[in-house]
Amino acid sequence: MPRVVIVVREVGKLNPEYSLEFELPEIPTIGSYISINRPDNPDHSVPEIDQVPVDSQVMASFTKESEFLSLAVSLMVEAASYSCKAAGTLGAETSWNRYFAALGGTVVRQYKLLDAFLDQICKYRDETAVLVARPIFETTVNIRFFIKRFSKPLIDSYVEQSLRHERKTRDNIQANIAARGIVLPIAA
Repeated sequence: MPRVVIVVREVGKLNPEYSLEFELPEIPTIGSYISINRPDNPDHSVPEIDQVPVDSQVMASFTKESEFLSLAVSLMVEAASYSCKAAGTLGAETSWNRYFAALGGTVVRQYKLLDAFLDQICKYRDETAVLVARPIFETTVNIRFFIKRFSKPLIDSYVEQSLRHERKTRDNIQANIAARGIVLPIAA
């Protein structure tokens, strides 16, 4: 069996964020995909997420802020892991339709916000972390609402409302172009 190492990195960056080793049944071709199977539990196709233990008696013994922070970071990593797992679930289809893309994209947004929040907390940048906290909360509320009341009209309304600011900006640019009579490079 061929062994490969898949390296994950941010777009535009050279340094790898992490890498995973895989054994593949055959050399992949264009259009192939990798399905993750755990050797110890072949019924699971994605990695397990370890639950962070939260014990009130242990917490009562904490004497430093860093002990609370460490637990909080571990819990947020767990939450972000669930977001990442949920966003990567396509189901039986190989791509999302418009309606699942709105929900899936919102879950991806939640993961990115959690990642940014954790990054700032771990760098002791509390002020910028707080700036990300509200969008995390709002995104989580949106996801819960979508799941509870999922419907095509709801998603259509969400997409329309989400793009309202972009449409307003586009209309403003178009009006400026019409008033000037020329298209400036910034408006192209």
